Amino acid sequence: MTDVKLQKAREAHAKAQQVLEDLEAAEATKAATLAAECEERQRQHNEMRVASRVQDVKVAEDGARDSMNRFMDSLAKEPWLAAFAEYLSYRYDRVALIEEADQAARDLGGTYPPVRPAINAYDLLAEVATLVVNEGTRLSRERAFDREEQREAYISGGEA
Repeated sequence: MTDVKLQKAREAHAKAQQVLEDLEAAEATKAATLAAECEERQRQHNEMRVASRVQDVKVAEDGARDSMNRFMDSLAKEPWLAAFAEYLSYRYDRVALIEEADQAARDLGGTYPPVRPAINAYDLLAEVATLVVNEGTRLSRERAFDREEQREAYISGGEA
């Protein structure tokens, strides 16, 4: 009786083993098909990106130009900018006047201790520039992240 049970168990095991092998083969085929589809979609996406790069770059260039024009128009209307430009002009005048007086003294044969004030007027502009560069970088990264999400969605079979 043990031999019969053992034989039946072996047959059941062999049958289950065959079912498992069939399922694993089907899963491997499905995975290979899915991988091939993703690879094909990636190839298509890459072709679309290459085909549209001139137009995409033009859109980016137009966006940059338009944004800069809006920025310059807005900036020109700011009273603080006019005040800051006037401040810089007086700082430059001071340096120029000192240099002219020094040159006149040398021409007359006299010497005066040189006065060379440091102009640190760009510190404010450097701070503003740093903030603007950081914000521009952040916005660009957001768009790059969005493009990568679209690419991944396209490759995985979602909408792009």
